[in-house]
Amino acid sequence: MQGSAKADWNNRCVSEEKIVLLDPTERADVDLIRINENDGRACASFTCIGQAKNERVDRSIEIYGLNLPNLVSARKKTIRQINENHQNLMDIINNGADLPAIERLTDQLRRATLPNSPYSLAARCALYCLPNGSSLCAQPEDAGEFTS
Repeated sequence: MQGSAKADWNNRCVSEEKIVLLDPTERADVDLIRINENDGRACASFTCIGQAKNERVDRSIEIYGLNLPNLVSARKKTIRQINENHQNLMDIINNGADLPAIERLTDQLRRATLPNSPYSLAARCALYCLPNGSSLCAQPEDAGEFTS
């Protein structure tokens, strides 16, 4: 990173180096990235403020390959499924019918947003943009409910 010391075998100035890559196990770093609900690409989140953080996000996306075509395509598929399930759910609710499909669709949306679900960040980003979508995202208490 520009302006950072660079450690090597002869100069062990590790404590002076600036961290470049985001750590996916650090919540603060994870919060710097989001998935664009329109194109499925990883990008900086609204909390990613400042040149250094933006540079870390850009380098991490590049190095980790977060916008490789197959990943973007899989995210887009997830986003489409979320949008379709949400639309079906809203149609049923707006018709005033208390059908078992309401619970099934709600469960499918919650299951898709669990942290251990594939492309769950894409699913959450898509739902956050939809009416009442945030209320359909998985909550901590849902983690044990969906085991399959």
